[in-house]
Amino acid sequence: SGEVEFLRTLANSAHGSQFVEFWLWGNNFAGSRVPTEIGQMDNLQGIDMSANFLSGPIPTEIGNLQALLVLYLEQNQLSGQI
Repeated sequence: SGEVEFLRTLANSAHGSQFVEFWLWGNNFAGSRVPTEIGQMDNLQGIDMSANFLSGPIPTEIGNLQALLVLYLEQNQLSGQI
C-alpha cells in the first residue's frame, strides 16, 4: 500500500500552501495512506477524505494545521489520534 501520491506532490510544490480546502471524499483510494506532507499545507481550513478506504495511521502532522476548521476522515481504516 502506498500513499495518495498526488497529495504528497502537491504539498511539496510551491502551490501547496495556497490551498484552503481539500475535498476528496468517495474516491476509493483503497490501501493508500494519508501522506505526512499534508501537514505542510499551512492554509488548509477544510479537509474531507471520507469514504476512501484509506488505511494506516492518521499523520500527527495534521495537528500542525493551525487554520483547520473541518476534518472528515470517516469510512476509512485509519488508526491513531490527532
